[in-house]
Amino acid sequence: MRLSELAALSRRQKAASALRALLHRPADPHSEAGRAHLRNRAIALTALAAAFARGVSILTALVSVPLTLHYLGTERYGMWMTLSAFTALLSFTDFGIGNSVLTALAQRTGSGDEHGLRVQVSSAYGAMSGIAAGMLALLALAYSFVDWPTLFNVRSPLAGQESGPAAAAFLVILALSTPVGLIARVQLGLQQGFRGNVWQSVASVLTLAVLLLAIRAEASLPWLVLALAGTPLAVSLVNTLHFFGWVRPDLRPSPALFDGRSIRRLSVDGGMFLVLQVCAALMFQINTLIIAQLLGAEAVPAYAVPERMFGIIGMILGFVLSPLWPAYGDAVARGDIAWTRKVLRRSLVLGGGIAAGLSGLMVLAAPQLLHWWVGDAITVPFMVILGFGIWKVIETVANAVAMFLNGVNVLGVQVVLALVGVVVSFIMKVWWVKLYGVSGLIFAMNATYLVFILPFLAMACRKAFVSIESRAVQHGR
Repeated sequence: MRLSELAALSRRQKAASALRALLHRPADPHSEAGRAHLRNRAIALTALAAAFARGVSILTALVSVPLTLHYLGTERYGMWMTLSAFTALLSFTDFGIGNSVLTALAQRTGSGDEHGLRVQVSSAYGAMSGIAAGMLALLALAYSFVDWPTLFNVRSPLAGQESGPAAAAFLVILALSTPVGLIARVQLGLQQGFRGNVWQSVASVLTLAVLLLAIRAEASLPWLVLALAGTPLAVSLVNTLHFFGWVRPDLRPSPALFDGRSIRRLSVDGGMFLVLQVCAALMFQINTLIIAQLLGAEAVPAYAVPERMFGIIGMILGFVLSPLWPAYGDAVARGDIAWTRKVLRRSLVLGGGIAAGLSGLMVLAAPQLLHWWVGDAITVPFMVILGFGIWKVIETVANAVAMFLNGVNVLGVQVVLALVGVVVSFIMKVWWVKLYGVSGLIFAMNATYLVFILPFLAMACRKAFVSIESRAVQHGR
């Protein structure tokens, strides 16, 4: 074995040993070092479970997509894809309360407020159940007035007959997922996000199995919708019952613990998270529309295809950055300021460095990767590829800062910056696309973040640490 191979083997063994120590070494929750170890362990477990869940989801999708397409045919499959696109609405149907309760639970866990934890969980479930009831009532009132075949633009009698029931089944599941799906945010807020990711893996496998059974039984589209969308809902329900029945029965939601002030607080913070979600959608989801309107639909693939390719970098780093959100809330509530500062600095340096390294490799390999992936169907200018490479570094740094600010519940400045970013980036995108084509849009996003967002996020971080340290001194920590 060559020296380089021995060195690589030694590095892998050291990494494996460090991971085993992180996952298995006992820790004292009453010492700052012990709490830091427990937080690091929770972050590692959640990141690993998220990566596994995502891998399982991708593999099952690779199998299920062609099966569903061949079984349904193009028109009915198109109707299912149209319905599936509405799952993006799930992030808006909770009015941001899911993200709000995540932060609240992390902070109350850190402060040892067990009663506050129970009140927050029960109040969140009460609010989400009310939202679900409103959605179901609205569906019941509107269902008979909607011309579903025209809405989906289907022509065959079978597709027209199935359109209404399929839409109703899907929308009912979407409404029920609002309270039932809250369990994932609760577990993440309690730094047990790995549980939700494991259950998500189970849901992916079961969904594929149920799909195969539905196809074998020659089920209609409404039943197929129930199989594909209902199985994850059922698994989330089982996760909820297991968690509150065996893992944390002390947090089981109870109507007696519904608290109007807690619901109002969750709603206020949730409203800010909702604004952030809407701004993110406006910032990134209309890019293809801008290109199509200004350059024509034929120019869209030159943006959309490399966007998918570079999206892998964001997905990988997201596994590690997302668990930091509740960890920051817990650490600040316990007064572990040194750990918070160290992890934030490390997430910025390592996250930005890894993003730069992966983006650099992707930029160099992109021409060959695109050729393998789509052949000669499209031509992607090098400046588009370079723009995406720069963007992934900027995006990673911004997300690392956002995880900290979310964890310490500093939302107002993020809302202001998001609104400014939407307006400024839209103006710059339109202007630069006209001047420079597709690459102008990506560099407009880069310029917006570098000039109008990142400097002010850095100022918000410094101000947040001053406030945190001041509160720690007042409480004698």
